[in-house]
Amino acid sequence: MLDTLLHALKIDPLLLLINGLLFLFLLQIMSRLFWKPMMKHLESRKEEIARAYSTVDQTRREMDNLRSEYQGGWRK
Repeated sequence: MLDTLLHALKIDPLLLLINGLLFLFLLQIMSRLFWKPMMKHLESRKEEIARAYSTVDQTRREMDNLRSEYQGGWRK
C-alpha cells in the first residue's frame, strides 16, 4: 500500500531519506554557526537593558530623595 502511494505520488524513498538527513545536517550547522551566537548576543543585550533600567530606577530614587530634601529645606 505504501509503495503504491509513493509510486502514485512519484516520491523516491531514497531521495526522501537523503533530503531528511541533509536537512538535519544543515540544521546542526545553522545551530552552531548562527543560532547559538545569536541567542548569546540577545541574552547579553537583555542583561544590558536590565542593567540600564536598574540604573534609571536608582537614579530616579536618588533624584526624588534630593528633591524632598531640597523642598524640606525651603519649608523650615
